[in-house]
Amino acid sequence: MVSELSREEVRNYIIEKRGEATKNDVASHMSELKDISLRTSRVTTLKIIDDFESNGIIIVQKTGRKGTSHFLAINEANAFNLIDKWVHEADVIGKFVQKNLDTISPLYDKPSSSEYKEIDELSKYFHIAKDFVILMIHTLLSEIYNRIISNDDKLTLTLKAVKVIIKTLKGTEIPTPPISLGQLFSYSASISESAILYGNNVEIQIEDTTIVKKLEEFEKDISALKNPQP
Repeated sequence: MVSELSREEVRNYIIEKRGEATKNDVASHMSELKDISLRTSRVTTLKIIDDFESNGIIIVQKTGRKGTSHFLAINEANAFNLIDKWVHEADVIGKFVQKNLDTISPLYDKPSSSEYKEIDELSKYFHIAKDFVILMIHTLLSEIYNRIISNDDKLTLTLKAVKVIIKTLKGTEIPTPPISLGQLFSYSASISESAILYGNNVEIQIEDTTIVKKLEEFEKDISALKNPQP
């Protein structure tokens, strides 16, 4: 039985090559891996590629000329790939938010600090953003259950999503009621200039616009996934 890690290695290699990988390239890569536990034979690798193609995860780009190589590319519109993209993005945003919360926490203990209002504003913003990351993962887990047919692919995505939510849940609770992007946007717009200036002085990255835009993109992608165009 092929491990999920081996399947993921095949997919990651195709992603890294950006449409330049052939079936032979992938087979050679998988047979020469330093990690023996991930290696697969040529026959097994080709079966994985065929499975990915039949499930729409990759596109085999054929030149039309007999005997020429077929190049492999990721199908970005595929549900598996779209969900996988956002599991990764949720992890990135979660790490960014947690880094800033870790910076903010000790500031409350400094007796010389008089900027408690600014600290509270920044803390509230990043806790709200963190709650939204949790909501992202809940949404993605639901889409994995509803959109992914292959049990192997369901397992791969579920394990990734669960790892992200376990890290993100550190020191927080699941938001009740669920937070909305509108709430996050409204609060981010209300952060005072003094709080932003204070944050910059103590090396707390706000990057407010980046987070909001990224989460707006998430909502659009998930909406498109739920309501595919005919």
